[in-house]
Amino acid sequence: MLACTACVLLYLNGCGGMDMGPDSPVGPFPQGTYCSVDQDCPDPSLFFCDSATSRCEPACLTREDCGVARRGPHALAACDEVGGAGCQCDMNRCVPVVCAADTDCDSGTVCRDGACGSPPSETRAVACEVTPDVVVGTPGMSVDFRVWVRESTGAPLVLRDGVAWEVLSPSVVGGGGDGHQASVVLGEPASEHPALAVRVGNVSCHARVTVLPAEVAPGGVRVLVVDALTGRPVPLAVVAVSADDGGLGAAMVTNADGAVWVPAEGEVALSAFHSDYGYLTLARHDASQFRDVRMALRRNPLDRFGGVKGPFPTLTEPFSTAVSLRVGLMGLSVPGLPSDRLPSPSWARSTRWRSPWARARTACRCRRAAHCG
Repeated sequence: MLACTACVLLYLNGCGGMDMGPDSPVGPFPQGTYCSVDQDCPDPSLFFCDSATSRCEPACLTREDCGVARRGPHALAACDEVGGAGCQCDMNRCVPVVCAADTDCDSGTVCRDGACGSPPSETRAVACEVTPDVVVGTPGMSVDFRVWVRESTGAPLVLRDGVAWEVLSPSVVGGGGDGHQASVVLGEPASEHPALAVRVGNVSCHARVTVLPAEVAPGGVRVLVVDALTGRPVPLAVVAVSADDGGLGAAMVTNADGAVWVPAEGEVALSAFHSDYGYLTLARHDASQFRDVRMALRRNPLDRFGGVKGPFPTLTEPFSTAVSLRVGLMGLSVPGLPSDRLPSPSWARSTRWRSPWARARTACRCRRAAHCG
């Protein structure tokens, strides 16, 4: 009975009609492009037969196998574009070379987004921004500025030419920029003012500079508190001076420039506090030798949660009328693991309090021993 059933099933599955006629090309490919071995391709040294698609695909062993000089009538257009970097042989496939700098491209072309092409025009610039846009320092301090340019779509615009830097005051010396970057040295003391400008096409932007006096009043230290990420000054920050025994010596508040002078002598500890930033302490600071201090604070995170958030894409044409897929996401962020909060040995020995993990272990031992005692 079982043998009969097996024969019936085999016949229903097609075993009863094995004569399917002559072989035909696999898939919707014309007879002229069908291949089964590499020898079916125009040149087996330059092509191979892809068994998944039954088509001849370009092949290579060296980089020269991708160029027009080697391939001749079978040249690849993507590998011989004017101004392009050509192709390289990667795992027997010819793939376009990805450039990393303008020097990787031919003369007259530039590297943008990994491809060589014509240099963009500065007339496409619609906005620019100098970073850092606010600088506070002392005479002789070196500062590197960069300009970020954007086009009408909001995308960044990297230019080779058309970027001009200009010094606006004696507070900045130098200003000889090289494209998107300029290096200067702070000069004469002055309050905050536009000191360096840059013009890109029809748009311009500038940086504001504050140069503090070079001399620091005796009997204390000058502390400059800045944002660690932006370099901007942090006003209304409390700077406290304490001795080795922890006793508070003095506490002062920074001004609009983020600077303050605090009395200090000998070896002290300097601490900076601000409600929007994490505090920073410099222990064992020699106030008699180093009287100009710069303290960078990290801003507190503004969000109170973590993870990612986003909508699920909607299908233009539903593939099924029935609900065939359900997705659920759930997350929890805690500072540490519950298992990290272990009680002290004295608490663990107490009969009044036991952790849930201790109670679970006791119950497990009771079940194994078939008694509790």
